[in-house]
Parts: sequence; C-alpha cells; structure tokens
Amino acid sequence: MERGLFTASPSATDVVAGNVRYPVHRVGGSGELAKLPAAVQGPLTALEVQVSAAARTDDDLLVVDGPLRNRRQLPRTLGYIKTQHSQYLDARLTAVVTGLPPGHRSPVFRLGTAWGGWSWYLRLPVTAGAPWAGIVRLECSADLEIAEAVWLADLSLVTLPRFASSPYKDPRAPQNLVPIAGLERLLRSRLGDARLLHRAHRRRSPPPPAGCLMWDGGATRTGSPSRSTRGSPNWCRIRTGPARGRCCSTAYHSRMWT
Repeated sequence: MERGLFTASPSATDVVAGNVRYPVHRVGGSGELAKLPAAVQGPLTALEVQVSAAARTDDDLLVVDGPLRNRRQLPRTLGYIKTQHSQYLDARLTAVVTGLPPGHRSPVFRLGTAWGGWSWYLRLPVTAGAPWAGIVRLECSADLEIAEAVWLADLSLVTLPRFASSPYKDPRAPQNLVPIAGLERLLRSRLGDARLLHRAHRRRSPPPPAGCLMWDGGATRTGSPSRSTRGSPNWCRIRTGPARGRCCSTAYHSRMWT
C-alpha cells in the first residue's frame, strides 16, 4: 500500500501525519485539477502490476480486479471486469450474452482493441432481473493459443461462481467477489481512521490568509461553495481586498489520495 499527495502547487511538500507520510507528486501545466485523476492512475497501475507479479508464485489461477493491461505476461492470469462500460460484440452476439443462464459463459472471442487478448462473458448466480444482471467479462493474454484461452474460460466457469457475493451482504453483489470485498476491507483498515488522519492533516496545514473564509468537508474546488461542496476544508476564497474572489492559497487546492 502506498500514499501520495498529488498537487499542482509548486510550494507543496511531503505531508506527515504521525507515522504516515504522503510524498508529493507534482502535476504541471494548465488545467491541473482535471489532470489529477490521470496522475494518480500511473502510480496506481504500476503498484497493481508489482503486486500481481509478486502474487504469481504458484500454479493457481490468478484473478486481477480490472483489465489485465500490463499484466498480460503473467501465466494463468485473468482480468476480471465487473462493470460493462463498453460493447465488444454486435447486437446478434450480445443477445447470446444477455440470454446466458446463471453459471454459464459465452464463447471465447478476440478483442479488437489496442491491448488485444481473448475474452468471454460469464453470468454469476443471480436472481432474474435486468439482461446484464450478474454478467462479468474476463480476459486473458493474446499470446495464448485459442485452446489455452478456452481452458482458462472453462476454469473460470467452475471457479468464480463459488465466490459470488450475496445481495444482503454486499450491494455490489454478485459481481464483487467475496475475496475482492475482503481485500478492500483489509486495505481500508490499513489506511487508518479517516477522521484521525484528517485531523492530523489539518494540524499540519498552514493557517489560511487573512480575509479567507474556509469550509469544512468534501471535495476541492474554487469559487462559491455549492450545496455539495459547502464544508470543504480545501475550499477557500478571499472575501476582501484587491484579490477578492480569488483562491487564497494553491496549497489548499491539492488532493490527497490514499
């Protein structure tokens, strides 16, 4: 697990809260706030690749949460996509997917994307509902022969449904597999208490300039606080003087990611 402070502020330094350190990752150029999510994604992907490689030490099936991307070289590894934002099949073949009974999979097909690879759909155990209810997509390396891809597809079919979550325990059921949900809980616990971390960050932050009105709460933004942002510790605006209406300190317009 890693932490970081992603910011466009040239004066920002590492943030230390007790034994927790947030090293600075500086984002440059114009439109800095819009670039922050992409800046986080790079280190996040690199860490995921590192952890996946460390876990690939035996002959078991390795299922990674999300597309494979840079992990396609790992043997017996599947990408597990819970939410279907893109369509890879035409209407006729899509009807095959939406008609799958629980515990069945679609035929294996080749992805026509830049990453390539073999893919298939699988419907996890689920009560009757929307056409895509319980549908997940899996993918494996394009370097595999079709017979190897089919073998992995069959292995996923007899393995993954056993780990489907239950609706009364997880609102993202059944796609959010029990091991994935357990890992998420473990990582959240290792992050520490959010309220204590927030309090420590506030104590380490420089005091706001005179004439600055600050709000306590959610996401970072400038300008007048809307109903959704009213209460942000990172929102501030100069109320008096020649600089009226401008942000009082770029240091407050950084986003903390853990």
